[in-house]
Amino acid sequence: MRIRVVLVEPEGAINVGFTARLCMNFGVDELFLVNPKASIEEALNYAAKAADLLMKAGVVDDLSKALSGVSVSASTTGIGYSKGDYLRQSIELRNFVEVLKRRPVDSIAILFGRESTGLTREEMSITDFVITIPAHPNYPILNLSHSVGIVLYELYTSLGGAYSNIPPRASGEKIKLIHRLIDEVTASIRVSEEKALRIKRSLKAVITRGMPSEYEARQIMYFLRKILRRAGEKLQRSP
Repeated sequence: MRIRVVLVEPEGAINVGFTARLCMNFGVDELFLVNPKASIEEALNYAAKAADLLMKAGVVDDLSKALSGVSVSASTTGIGYSKGDYLRQSIELRNFVEVLKRRPVDSIAILFGRESTGLTREEMSITDFVITIPAHPNYPILNLSHSVGIVLYELYTSLGGAYSNIPPRASGEKIKLIHRLIDEVTASIRVSEEKALRIKRSLKAVITRGMPSEYEARQIMYFLRKILRRAGEKLQRSP
């Protein structure tokens, strides 16, 4: 799915630079700026390794141009609900992602408004969805770049984005093997059957809840096998 981030009349160079960086963090394909008030040159100071992306951003003078060619568009708002307001009947960000997962879509545009006033009603009304991020009722309005980060994170992780900074979790087969080794270890120590059962159940529960990585699972198996070997050696030496 092609993702386009659209900033409508962004006012702060810091937010523009940070948004470009977030687009790189979460694999966004396109960045559009509609009538930017912030200096793009200044924003480059905050874009880090996303400077090239920011330099290639589409700068347009009309929102319709920023929405051209996408299958689905969504406005973001901090005021997602107002009683009796037909427009502010938003859906939660996670529910929006669930819709995208069920519906074949090849491209989406996510609109973010001005730091001071957000999106106008007219701008919101031309999009397919109005989405919001749940936040504390005392202050539900998020900073622009923070909003971008939360939305892109949810899209990326929910729609199967690739990443290399999270270790692979241990497979179900490896967890079962660890459980079998725990059974063997508890059988090799001299405790009552009831005590062995409690130990086994506790260890298995901790291992399963812990969601060990592949590497951690290998270390646990290595340790359990060492215990079994030592226990076997002691049994052989016993009179």
